[in-house]
Amino acid sequence: PKIIEAGGEAGWLYICGLAYSSRQLTDGVIPKRLVPRLTDGSTPEASASALLRVGLWHEGQHDCPRCPQAAPDTYVIHDYT
Repeated sequence: PKIIEAGGEAGWLYICGLAYSSRQLTDGVIPKRLVPRLTDGSTPEASASALLRVGLWHEGQHDCPRCPQAAPDTYVIHDYT
């Protein structure tokens, strides 16, 4: 599965992103500036890159027809809505 391919710290960031989006009702949109605060991992930016690489997250502006477009300074959780 993609979450295993992303790795442990990235997997935890993914779960934290899901929780944040659910609690804040963001439809899966996560501001990039909040990523370091969502996890206690040592490399949150690398974890976000891993989630992008495996397709669990998108940049805010992306080409996935199933996910909403968002601001350039955000990430979008793939298939959240």
